[in-house]
Amino acid sequence: MKNLLSIGILGALMAGGTLTAADANAGRDVAQRLLTESRAAREQASAVAAQLRRGNDLSGLEDRTAALERHAETIRNLLGELEGSAVLNSRQQEALATAKTTAEVMAIMLNNKKTVLDAGTSKSARDNARQYARAVEMRAEILERLIRDMGL
Repeated sequence: MKNLLSIGILGALMAGGTLTAADANAGRDVAQRLLTESRAAREQASAVAAQLRRGNDLSGLEDRTAALERHAETIRNLLGELEGSAVLNSRQQEALATAKTTAEVMAIMLNNKKTVLDAGTSKSARDNARQYARAVEMRAEILERLIRDMGL
């Protein structure tokens, strides 16, 4: 009886260790996807800002903006997935909370940029939209750093 109890406890400990390793691997996979999406969003936002800086040729801007919006949505979804799939220490939880807030601010900046461009394509509107695109680029860079700093 005592041996069975010992085996049961040992089995439970081993299963718990396996779950933790699986959680860590799931967190690592999600973190890698987050890094990829953040990098793509940063590059896309940079391309949008450069196009707005160049002048009146706004062809393809809607496609780039739509791609940027998809990246932002994927980032938000991945952050939710990371929160639900990984076992995080307090430092990582704090970084995740900051990343989620940063992703929400990024979505607001994207919406503002889109609203400014929908209102017109004057030089002033393009300059304002470019500033929003730069803000999105900076938020994506911050997200990259936060995810790397989590150490998953």
